[in-house]
Amino acid sequence: MSKVQATKRQLHDIRGVLWEKGWWMVKKEQRERFNLYIKAHAKFGRTKQVLVAIEELAELQKELLKNINREKCNRDMVAEEIADVQIMLEQLSLMYGIEEVEMAGRIEKKMERLRLIVECEHETYS
Repeated sequence: MSKVQATKRQLHDIRGVLWEKGWWMVKKEQRERFNLYIKAHAKFGRTKQVLVAIEELAELQKELLKNINREKCNRDMVAEEIADVQIMLEQLSLMYGIEEVEMAGRIEKKMERLRLIVECEHETYS
């Protein structure tokens, strides 16, 4: 299978998953973003988009390190990189077929774990 055929197959799979999951019920703004993500995937391919996600994560890391290590006031750059990372996280979720409901459940578990850790630390210092 050629690279173009593989990309078309992946796009077909993504669209199929979206339709099965109630694509027509998604808010218009989110549908427009997802359509743009699908076009980016078609143009650049899965591997390239994953590499861009990794790059955006590294850029956020760099800005956070500047903020701490150099005590640099770079709030705007941190916000810019967070926006880039959020966009790429949405694309990754779409590419890997990770639904919002699944992600919400995972986040809830992580938040509960954080709550337990925070409460445990408060009890230690009381």
